[in-house]
Amino acid sequence: MIMKVIILKTGEVKNVADGYARNYLIPQGLAQIATPEKIAQAEKVHAERQKETSAQDETWKRMSESLSNTTVVVSAESNEEGTLFGAVSLEDILVAINKQKNATIQAEWLKIAEPVKKLGTYSLSVEFPNKQKTVLMLDVQKK
Repeated sequence: MIMKVIILKTGEVKNVADGYARNYLIPQGLAQIATPEKIAQAEKVHAERQKETSAQDETWKRMSESLSNTTVVVSAESNEEGTLFGAVSLEDILVAINKQKNATIQAEWLKIAEPVKKLGTYSLSVEFPNKQKTVLMLDVQKK
């Protein structure tokens, strides 16, 4: 037999096997039985989530466009050959992006091909949760 349930995490209405719903989804708190009132409520919540998601996607798109092909400058202590006394940390880069570009980037979005241990210019990739990607440059200068 088939039972109509509402998946609580996403608000989607699904048809699933009766036994799967009663023995797993509902006891685990992953779903609830779909009644007409609950379906209407779930559709409303789902529409609100879609609106929030599209607004967040638009924000990430604007942020990606504003960061694209820009340069962030970080100052660090180095020796005469240009080798840093310590690597430029991810936190240093995130703070610099926030200050210089007024953009709040999460650490997991930032991709660096190699550790930053010398003065010079490095390419950084930012991959937003909506899969929007952008490239910006990191310029490490002597303090």
